[in-house]
Amino acid sequence: MRKLHAMVAVVVLSSCIQLLAQKSIIERCETIPTHPYDSQPIPEQLRIPDAPKTARQVSCFTSFNKNSTMLDVVRKCGIPDKHMGSGVYIFGYYMTDCSTVSVGTPDLKRLGIKHVKQGKTTVLLSNW
Repeated sequence: MRKLHAMVAVVVLSSCIQLLAQKSIIERCETIPTHPYDSQPIPEQLRIPDAPKTARQVSCFTSFNKNSTMLDVVRKCGIPDKHMGSGVYIFGYYMTDCSTVSVGTPDLKRLGIKHVKQGKTTVLLSNW
């Protein structure tokens, strides 16, 4: 009987994992309604064909410096999940734990990079 319960538990758990895997990280992580500015198109100059897969770990965003540009971020961490904002660029990346990294820039050259997890913001770079 214990073996039967264990087998049922494994089947149920694997089904749940498969359902979670079917959702994209954006679908899984977006819990609040989107704002009209949250769906801006990614600028063409950032849609580079050899961009790596979009990063899902904060560590990818910690090595940038005051000379880094948004193109440098895309070349290292991939194309953002979202482009939000109006008047300035704000690019959003979802991490595997559903925290977010946002990269703000007025001109795609000067960057402000922040990590937000459970309401706590950590500034990774401030250059504007």
